[in-house]
Amino acid sequence: MQRNKLIKICLSLLIGVILFLVSKSEVKVSIFGEDIRVRSDYQCLECGPYWPACWDEFCDEYNCPFGCLSEDCNGGVCITCSECGIYPHCWSEYCSSSCTYGCSSEGCYGGVCEIPPECADGRTKCEGTEYSKCVNESWVFQYNCYLGCSGDVCSSSLYCVDSDCGCTKVGNPLKDNPGAITIICYKYPGSSIVESETCSLSSSCDLGVCNPYTGTCGGTISEATCDALYPGMNYVSHIDNCGGMGCGPPCTGGVDDGSGDGSCIAQYPGKPTLLLPVDGGMSEDDVTLSWSRSGYGIGCPENSDSQDLYLEAGDSSPDVKIADLGSTDSSYGVSDLDLGTVYYWRLVVNNGDLSMSSDVFSFKVNGLIEGYLFDSGGMSVCPADLSDPVYDSRKIGGGLLDVTGTTDYLDVTSIADGSYSQTAGTPGSYVLGNFRLGSGFISTPDLICDGTSVEFVVGGAGTTIRSFGFLRDYDGWWQGVGGDVYGGLGLESTIPATCVAGVGCEPYLVASDGNGESGLVRYMSGGVELGDNELAAVNADGWVVNSGYAGQDTNYAYYNSKMALIEKTSWAGSGKPVFNPQVGSDYEIYVYTGTGTIDFDVAAGEKMIFMVGGDVDVTSNVDVAEGGHLAVIASGSITFASDVSQVEGWWVGDSLSIESTGNTGTELVFRGEGSFVGWNGVSLNRDRGESNATEPAEEFVFRSDLMINAPIALKFSRYVWQEKAPN
Repeated sequence: MQRNKLIKICLSLLIGVILFLVSKSEVKVSIFGEDIRVRSDYQCLECGPYWPACWDEFCDEYNCPFGCLSEDCNGGVCITCSECGIYPHCWSEYCSSSCTYGCSSEGCYGGVCEIPPECADGRTKCEGTEYSKCVNESWVFQYNCYLGCSGDVCSSSLYCVDSDCGCTKVGNPLKDNPGAITIICYKYPGSSIVESETCSLSSSCDLGVCNPYTGTCGGTISEATCDALYPGMNYVSHIDNCGGMGCGPPCTGGVDDGSGDGSCIAQYPGKPTLLLPVDGGMSEDDVTLSWSRSGYGIGCPENSDSQDLYLEAGDSSPDVKIADLGSTDSSYGVSDLDLGTVYYWRLVVNNGDLSMSSDVFSFKVNGLIEGYLFDSGGMSVCPADLSDPVYDSRKIGGGLLDVTGTTDYLDVTSIADGSYSQTAGTPGSYVLGNFRLGSGFISTPDLICDGTSVEFVVGGAGTTIRSFGFLRDYDGWWQGVGGDVYGGLGLESTIPATCVAGVGCEPYLVASDGNGESGLVRYMSGGVELGDNELAAVNADGWVVNSGYAGQDTNYAYYNSKMALIEKTSWAGSGKPVFNPQVGSDYEIYVYTGTGTIDFDVAAGEKMIFMVGGDVDVTSNVDVAEGGHLAVIASGSITFASDVSQVEGWWVGDSLSIESTGNTGTELVFRGEGSFVGWNGVSLNRDRGESNATEPAEEFVFRSDLMINAPIALKFSRYVWQEKAPN
């Protein structure tokens, strides 16, 4: 899983005292520093050559944000934002704000932004029932919302009528669907947005006058339809005086044989029709058998109507009676049938004298696929009995899988105890796959118990067990090594429970380096979150402090101003430039505006500073040899490509992003040596799946030689940080 967490990383050296640069926005990290020298008799002698903003650690009464016109420490004339007026939006390289719609004055300070007009092209509104759109900064009426508006969208009614929204009646209720009518409604006239509703309507006719349900015999409606409309009423087909067809009671009773002595002539019942399950169809192991009748005929001297239901497994002439039913019953439930078995059934209706049997129908009972989804961490073989309560803590509830084959069964879900169950048609062949267990587990099974395929045959085993074990996906987590870490709004790195001492993993936010040194963890607010690992800690020594600084951002704009008077070399934006510092200097500053690409190493003795007015793409590993130094300072974002695994140097940008391959199997560990600063965000996206169990996806290592070899142009100190006794 990719992560886009705004986390805060700073790595610096503990030498005598600790120097920090602290941000004041959401994500701030510290990076550069030097030893602080505090001497009361120190004179302000170095201000001019090194501090173009007329300020240093010993001269704090005079500071020009945009530089100064003289090199005097005291009394130098500040550069002002004098060019601002020529910019129509009140902006220049010295002015930090811009008005999208222009401003009311040309002053660098105090200019008031114009407020955008209410009607901006593309905006919409709905007032009352009128829906309008802004075109060329004017409201243009579009259409009426007859039922009013909800935000910028017309409302609709659950039950539409003609007066509300141009509705059209569809269908003949007497022919298509007795007692109902379909209404199609449009949200507004001329729209293609349709909402349909089937509305129940009451007949306006009285029984026997103009109604489908009269006592007149005739018509062609089947008895099954009459039974469905009037369950248990024994109604037959009729035709009324309006020409409509319906159902009603039989027209005659017993039939006299014509002898005049009241003798009765018995008549056979009509042949019943079996309905569900359909002949040759499939069923669960619990099934409801249903049917319809065509009348009981004539029983003499009177009808004693009844029904007998027969059901038998494997016999196409079923003669095992399972139920004696009343005359009005039309269904019967059967449960606990054998899985994967063919059953045959029939119905016999009786009127007391004569009987009539239905045809024989068959149906096959589905097979059953069931099993468990479980956490297989630490297991090499499948457990013998996953129903044993000892495995309860490992069961994975809510996981999804697909069973595909003769019939597809998708999105089969495991319940809370980790078990799943799916009936499947018999005969049939099926494959289990496409497991979806959420973010906590790797979707490819680690252990497959009894295979992934199932074959059902009629008369064979009705139940199969298929269980699957999965490894946890520990998600990406990051770690510092041997240096300090700072987060303005807190720090978070979820250290997995599998990271314990003795397996090559230190369960710390900042692990110790080869010399046994870790670092201080510091945050301004929000605290430190390390996950559920009971052994997780900030570092081996427990060094953590709630402290911060909300001063000036030492970002691209700061360094651009700070180094304004230092000689610079133009860079093409890609490729390694020739290192050729000025006489008397051991470093060189390279400048470029646009998107720069860093894909080269820095040799010993080379001290290179890249000032990029834009974004920076790091497309290959970057090695900085001992004795060398690399600093990349960008006004935009710095992006490390997904195939980059080792980067060294000092990296400062508006934001940093470490990209991912999106595949836990090919993901690389990112190892950064030096300092990494994202003033407005650090996005760590690497995730190595099960490999994260004992190894962080991103690792940041402190390198003291990069601080020692840092060019003088980068070194400064702005304040002293020290421990104070609690009040």
